Amino acid sequence: MTRYLNSDAGRGYLLLLAICLLLATEKISFTRHAFGPLPDGGYYMNIAQHVRDGDGLVTDLSLAYKGAPYLPYPTDMYPLWPLLYGYLSRVFPLEATGHWLPTIFYFTAIALGYVWARGLVPRPLFPKALPSFNAGHVLAIVLGLDSEFFRYTSYPYTEGLTYVLVFLALWRFNRIWRRPSLRTGLELGAWLALTMLCRKQMFIMTLAAATTLAGAVAFGRGHRRAWLVTAAAAAVAWVAVLLPHFLYVASFTPDLGFGLYMRWDQLQHTKVLAPLPTLTEVPTLGAYLKDRFAGFKVAFGTGKMSYTNQYYVFQYAILVALPLVPPRLWQLRRELRPRLRELFAPASMHWVFVVVFALAGFFSIHTMHMHTEGSWEWAFAGRHALTSIFVIVLSLMLLLCSGSFPWTAAGVFLLCTGTYLGVVRVRQWSVPAEDDTEPPPSPLVEWINGERAARDKLVVALRQPQYIAHLTPGVGYHWFHAKTTFKDVCAMTSQLGVDYVVAKGARFAADPAFKAAFELVDTVATLRIYRPAPGGACAPAPPPGGVSRSAATGRRKLGRAVGVGARGTAPEEQITCRLTIRRRFAVPRAAGGGGSSGSAARSCSPGSRRPQCSGPAADRARAGPSRSPPRARSPRSPRARARAQRSMPRPPTSQRAWATVAPTRRAPRAAWVPRTRWVPASRRGRARFRLRRRSPWRRSRPCPIRAASSRATPSRTCRGTAVTAST
Repeated sequence: MTRYLNSDAGRGYLLLLAICLLLATEKISFTRHAFGPLPDGGYYMNIAQHVRDGDGLVTDLSLAYKGAPYLPYPTDMYPLWPLLYGYLSRVFPLEATGHWLPTIFYFTAIALGYVWARGLVPRPLFPKALPSFNAGHVLAIVLGLDSEFFRYTSYPYTEGLTYVLVFLALWRFNRIWRRPSLRTGLELGAWLALTMLCRKQMFIMTLAAATTLAGAVAFGRGHRRAWLVTAAAAAVAWVAVLLPHFLYVASFTPDLGFGLYMRWDQLQHTKVLAPLPTLTEVPTLGAYLKDRFAGFKVAFGTGKMSYTNQYYVFQYAILVALPLVPPRLWQLRRELRPRLRELFAPASMHWVFVVVFALAGFFSIHTMHMHTEGSWEWAFAGRHALTSIFVIVLSLMLLLCSGSFPWTAAGVFLLCTGTYLGVVRVRQWSVPAEDDTEPPPSPLVEWINGERAARDKLVVALRQPQYIAHLTPGVGYHWFHAKTTFKDVCAMTSQLGVDYVVAKGARFAADPAFKAAFELVDTVATLRIYRPAPGGACAPAPPPGGVSRSAATGRRKLGRAVGVGARGTAPEEQITCRLTIRRRFAVPRAAGGGGSSGSAARSCSPGSRRPQCSGPAADRARAGPSRSPPRARSPRSPRARARAQRSMPRPPTSQRAWATVAPTRRAPRAAWVPRTRWVPASRRGRARFRLRRRSPWRRSRPCPIRAASSRATPSRTCRGTAVTAST
């Protein structure tokens, strides 16, 4: 052990441990005071809540104008991080897992990045001055001090798990590219697909691998057959790993293609809302190149959208190392073909892949000229620009390994300056403010939870609902931003079931049409809450009959089952019976027709031996009836009984219910009740109902209520007047 620690490799790991310990003093303090999930982290947390509760990959949030027809709705988000997060939340608390699990991935990614970079350039960068310092330490410093990676790996974001998989795959690729075969091709394709399932931005790894394999097949003399087998096996494994998730998304997304599958922001569940503009579109190729190249000035500047916000001065290594490339290419001009054959030999293929992958990650960010309606104009200052770190690290290594004084000195200066500025930045973030404790739930959260408790369902249109979605379980949200039009908000309430609109700082709130179509409900902490005005332009279409959709549906089903749906007015006397088929629910039922007097409410349980009835009518009934009610006769002959059964009302096919409607016979202690049941049957592909008799006569105890007058309804048993239905 002592001999290993005295070697260059052992001292390199000790230096890595020292770097991680210095970063840990700042990182742990920052994570301890990282409250809330932040916008996209709240989306992942909401999906993880449903995974934890056994609901699967569904979400209560409809973002980016996806227009989910109902909530919760299946999500098309890349599944690896929500699944891992949700299953671990069954063991550990949800919010604590969302903060500390990415922190663990932060240090794991640094360690794996060190191992990969040291294998890529094994020799020390400063053999005389600092023999244990190698390329792995350069990557550990640049990655660990990256402000976006440092920040978002303390929240429930995908970056931690993504770069753990990326560096693990790159470390394996150093061996895979040296041994082309069927087995290595399958492993290559599996790694490429897994990184995409964690973050679709990592499709650049697949593009780099395809380009590298194409070059190997074209120029790799003596190994073309092996590279063809490797490419075919990689394609099969890549499709096999991605296909289940693709089919899952296609199950709820019409006309899903691979391009739409990759463009998460453009994938819509319905066409109710206008699509969210994401990228700036230009008409011609020349205008496109001019527009995208204009971003280089922004990227290497000092503005708020430049690389400076997360890479400090590390990014300038690209510009400094750029003059070293043309002379080396000029030296290879005469021996280009032999050099290409050597380049695509198995021993150097990993270098080809790394260079292509680094360039793909760099230029993919520079092609993202975002539409200002959805986000910032350029993504150089955001976490999406983490893919540029590979070009930055390769440029720093090229400068430090050049052996020439000006280039090596420039590399040392950039490395030391960027390290100092990065330490200052993360230390500012990690120092907590005075009395920095987790804030209590906002008044809006309390208002929404109170409203949800009083309603069967609740859907709210809100700007950035990801912050509070995990605090309001069971509430659906439709997202909008500051420039959302009144037309889209009106479509949310009239077609997507939004109940309330929380408008603050939105453009549509100042529209006169919005003020005419919506009414103010409440004001909570300067937040104005609106709902569509009844009968207004944005109110949902009323169901037939002027009642709510759910009430109309339930009343229609009940009326068809018992044959009382045609009555214009409800009688005064109602009987509420608790029925148990698959669940218990209350059913309003008329006690009888005609001139029934008085009112009674009796609660009957199907499993009880003697139903207990209460109410004014029950009290009068206990005093004794003035006259016995007439006796209900049942048909005696089989033909008459069959005719009576055919005349009974049938439930609709879509209801698939069985009902019991039976006249009763007056008896001192028991009544004979005929019992029938509707049984669904299938004939030639169409569901029909057949009437089947089960237990033609059934004994049932009567409810001890007697009518107060001769014109009142005859006494009925509790089972005789109840409706038993199962759906």
